[in-house]
Amino acid sequence: TQTTYRRAWLNLDEILEACNKAFFGRAICVEVNVEKTSSPFEQLMLHRSLDAMIGVHGAQLTQAVLLPENAHILEILPWVPGYIRGKWVQTTDGPTPLGVIFHNSDLNHVGYSLDRSSVPMCELVRPDNEQHCFMKSRRKFLWENRDFVVETDAVLHYIEKFVLFGRGKERSCEELKERMPERFVLYNIWCSKPEAWYVSYFGEELTSCIYGTDYHIDHTDEYAKSKHLFDSRGDCCAAFPTSCQGKLEHDEKEQQMTSSGNGLKLFHNYHEKNLAVETTSRGGDSNVEKGKTSKTDKEKARERRRKRRRKQEQNTNS
Repeated sequence: TQTTYRRAWLNLDEILEACNKAFFGRAICVEVNVEKTSSPFEQLMLHRSLDAMIGVHGAQLTQAVLLPENAHILEILPWVPGYIRGKWVQTTDGPTPLGVIFHNSDLNHVGYSLDRSSVPMCELVRPDNEQHCFMKSRRKFLWENRDFVVETDAVLHYIEKFVLFGRGKERSCEELKERMPERFVLYNIWCSKPEAWYVSYFGEELTSCIYGTDYHIDHTDEYAKSKHLFDSRGDCCAAFPTSCQGKLEHDEKEQQMTSSGNGLKLFHNYHEKNLAVETTSRGGDSNVEKGKTSKTDKEKARERRRKRRRKQEQNTNS
């Protein structure tokens, strides 16, 4: 997607040329700019003709809800260093504020995190003077006003390894996860999952061991898989005895035979929050040590309340 007045994709023409050359006969890459359309109907027809839509986080991507069923969305996440507002647009441990409209929908929603190289500002400045240079033009540097560039290889990789991969056949969640590098996040994906025995819940209460693919465990996580997914009902009952107590024994083969099969299931593969490293310069200086996260505003507020309560109790006792 392209915009005319702000957040312009500066190297879009270059990417379109590379895309149409790389995927000649398999895909056609075009520019979508709703600011150049003449009516809502034209916008609707334009989006309904697309198999995939790629654009930076922003209002123009909300029209992805007009895409046909099982279409693809790549949300490009702007680079935002820690000394300026806007970190929410980089969310990878859950949907972005924009991405919530695609959550649990029939669309395939993926994110891609940009880095310092995406910002065509202060490019000749030494890394230690970069922050000062950016903040001199703070308004222009804010993510919602800033033009950007995207690596051509990242877009081509997404189209080849995700959009075009598996056309006409089911894609396993493991295959998709393995094909996407770390800077991609799978927010909302439809893919096939293996059948297994697992414990079903009613609220927070264990109910029974059942067979199928409707579990909410990340089966691509080996540790979670070993603890919650099983090859037989007996293994499931052994791990969770209360889920089988006082219940009639179901015939294991019958339940496996009546299972609906793999099919396409919804899959979310977010990044771990404590793996995020905030890079603030070309040199890779980090404000947040890897493996650690700073206190959230809620945690700070709770700590202040605890201190006030302790002080009130001390005053009362004295």
